[in-house]
Order: sequence, then structure tokens, then C-alpha cells
Amino acid sequence: MSTDCVGVLLLNENVEFLEFFAQWSLQGRLLIWTAKLIVITSLQLSVLQSLVSTHWIYSNMNTVVLNQVYKANSANFFGAQVNVSATSYKPLWFETTVETRDGQTEKRITGMDYLLLTAVARALNFTFYVVPIKSWSEALNHMEKRQTFATPVYHVVLYNRLKRFEYTLGYTYSRLSFSMAKPKLTPNWQSLYNPLSDEVWITIFASVVFVIVVLMVFQKIVMYINEDEDTFNDWITQLVVASLFSQSASAHLPKSNSIRIILAVWLIFTFIIGVAYRGNLTAFLTLPKYPPRPETIPELVSNAERVNWDSWGKDFKLYFRDSGSEVFEKLAGLIEVGIETVEGLKYVTKSRQAYMDTIHKLRLDIAEHFTNVDGSSPLYIGRESVMPGLAAWPIPHDSPYKTQLDRCISRVVEGGLYEKWTDDMMDLARQYSVKRKKLFQETRSKENDVEEGTASEGQGIQALTLTHLQGPLILLVLGTALAAVTFLIEFVVIKC
Repeated sequence: MSTDCVGVLLLNENVEFLEFFAQWSLQGRLLIWTAKLIVITSLQLSVLQSLVSTHWIYSNMNTVVLNQVYKANSANFFGAQVNVSATSYKPLWFETTVETRDGQTEKRITGMDYLLLTAVARALNFTFYVVPIKSWSEALNHMEKRQTFATPVYHVVLYNRLKRFEYTLGYTYSRLSFSMAKPKLTPNWQSLYNPLSDEVWITIFASVVFVIVVLMVFQKIVMYINEDEDTFNDWITQLVVASLFSQSASAHLPKSNSIRIILAVWLIFTFIIGVAYRGNLTAFLTLPKYPPRPETIPELVSNAERVNWDSWGKDFKLYFRDSGSEVFEKLAGLIEVGIETVEGLKYVTKSRQAYMDTIHKLRLDIAEHFTNVDGSSPLYIGRESVMPGLAAWPIPHDSPYKTQLDRCISRVVEGGLYEKWTDDMMDLARQYSVKRKKLFQETRSKENDVEEGTASEGQGIQALTLTHLQGPLILLVLGTALAAVTFLIEFVVIKC
């Protein structure tokens, strides 16, 4: 339970009771920072010092013990060192290599939230020690048990997390997104059919039949008028079909002007259709349409076999499971936590899996580990944000220094420093990408200058593969098979 009482008076001389009271009041959230605790006892000073140093309620709250005041100063930590729990998480907190003035290189920690913590520490006059951790779950556990001062890397504010700890002032928004492998081009046996729509194919077939029938009727009428022998001329079908495929025919042109007019109109029609088909066929072969890729949460749930997440994704999985949303509940069933970002993205490249993280982290890791020297990448980031939420630093419940942290963080954000640091981190990623491209170009130039020039001139030209030409190959095989069957039938008929 919690209370809004303004003061608590404790009179006791039993060390065990004072220890029990410290644990019970902390678990029950008896006191808040604005409340005051007065402890009156006759215990020895050495015992009191040990008691105060080992219990949060006596050392960090507004506590008076035997005329000794033990409380955190409202604006100054007097140079004290505090423990914080954090680990590498680009671009918020990570290690980078910098060049010093004397030309040497050294490793330093940087990142938006690291710089924010440094600014807050300078304002409140304290130093910090980063407690080594293996995962963000461990970082939150240390902080929840008050073994660390805070977790100075922003976390999304979730209602199920508020049972374990509270937050500083929300100073940014965390955009969660997902990454998947770009869909590959699948073989399409309909490549010869796709350039024209179903309606156009039906219209062309109907036009062929219509023109053949009209020509036959006109031919019969002309022959009747001229009293020629009424015989069937196969030149009509031959000429109509051959012109449709832009081929010449051995038939002689008729003498009738009416038939010539019809043939002239038909030849113009076939010329336009042929040009349109060939142009569209070239586009379909060289610029094929790739399969659609998941960009939203419903599409992700429908297409992904599994969604991997780092260990801190456990809280989000519980949040999605209890959200009452059908889509989020299905997403929670796909989530597997405990996989680090780079390792999880490796799984993404090999199967129909997805990886979920903040969009800043995904962009940097993909740029650093999954981007080719030519700037392309087999991965993409979904267009829709999973859940943009207010984010802040997790701190223990009823922390006496929350007001001071909120004040300092607010001034840093309002001054535009956090936004400036964000831009700086993105610049570091771009500089890394530029260095990789420059190194690639220099390597290619040393290997073969001629090859480099050819590659530059031919950039953007895509060679056709069997995937593109599957339709014509299938047509060739089927045509050959049909000819073989026809040959066997003719052979059997002749022998019989």
C-alpha cells in the first residue's frame, strides 16, 4: 500500500525491528519523498551507521535519526558515485573508437542517453559507475532491487512495468518496428501472358475470329459476283494469323478493294498490338514485379513464422497478450524473446522470420552488419510502427531524486540538446557507410581500373535470368512435346 502522510515517528531500540520496518515500509510503499521519517532510538552510532547504509528507507528518504540527517540533497549529490545499469544499445549507448589529438585511437562510450546522463550528472554533481550486465532484463532487475541508481537508457512506459518500477519524465518517443528479408523474385511461367490483361487477350482472340469470318464472307460474295469457282481459300487464315505475329504470308493479295480495306485496317491493328506487347514484354522481363512484402502489423502476423526479440521484449509480449487486440494477441504468440539483434537479423535473412526492435537500432545494425558495399541490403524495415510510445528512464519506486532528474532532463530536451545528439549519432552511421563505400571503390580501382569503369557505365543494367525467361522455355518444351505427339500419331496413321 502507499500513503500520503506527511510524517512518521518511529520510537524503538530493537535493531531487528528497525530492519523489519525498513523492508516492510519499502515493499508496502509507506513513504513518499515528500513525507518525513523521524527515528528516535538509543542505539550506538556505529550500529545506526550500519543500519542506515544498508537500507534505502533510512539512507535515501527524508529521514532523521538521533539528530543525524540522512537524505539526498535536493540539488547536489556532493560528488557521490552512484551505480547505473546499462549496456551497449545503439544509438543510445555504445562504444566507439575515436582519434585523439596525438594521433592515437581510444575507445569511448557515446550515444544519446549516455550524453544525457553525463549532462545530468554534471548538473547534480555526481559521478556514475556502470554495473556490468548481460541483458536489459538484468539491468531492470538491478534497478528494481535498488542496487543501481537508474537504468539510463529509455524504455517505453508500459502499465505492466509500473508494478515493478516507475519512470522519470517522458522525454522522447520510442518507435518500435520490425525487419524482414526482402522477398525474392519467384519464377513466373506466365511471363508471356502477363504483358496484356485478360480483357485484351479475349478482345484479340475475338478480333481474329471476327476478321476471318468477315473476310470469308466477303470472299464468297466476290466469287459469286465474278462467277468464280466457289472453293475455300486458306490464304485468309494464313494471312490474318501471320500478320498478328508480324510474319509475312505467301498468299497473294486479293483484287477486291473492299477486302483490301479490311486487310489494311487489320494490319494497322496488329502493328499497334504487336508494338505494345513487345514493349510491355520487355518491361516485364527486365523489371519484374516482386511479391508484396509485409509492411503493417496485420500483414506481419499473417506472413511471419516467428518474431524474434531481445530479452527486454518480454514485457511487450505480456503487454500484447493482455491488450485485448486480436492482432496484438496473435503477435504475442509469434514472439520469441532472448535473441540479440544482430543474431536475430541473421535468422531473418534465411527464413520467414522477423525481428522487432526500435527503429533506430534496426537502422544502425542493418547499416553496419547487413548492408553490401554497393549500399544494397537484403533486409528492410516495415513501414508501420508497431507501437509508438512515450519513453523515459526506469528508476526505483518513490526515488527521492526523481524531481531533480525530471528537472534536468526537461532542461536538456527543451534546449534541443537531445535532438542534436540524435542527429550526431545518425551522422556517425552515415560516416561509417561512406567509409565502406570509399574502401570498396578503392579496392576495385586497384584490382582492375577497366573493370571499374565498365561497372560504373553498366550500373543499373540487369541481366536476364532463368527466372525471367521461364515462360518462353516452358512454351518451347510444351511445343516440342506437342510436335512429338503429333509425329507419333502421323506415323501410326501412315503405317496403318
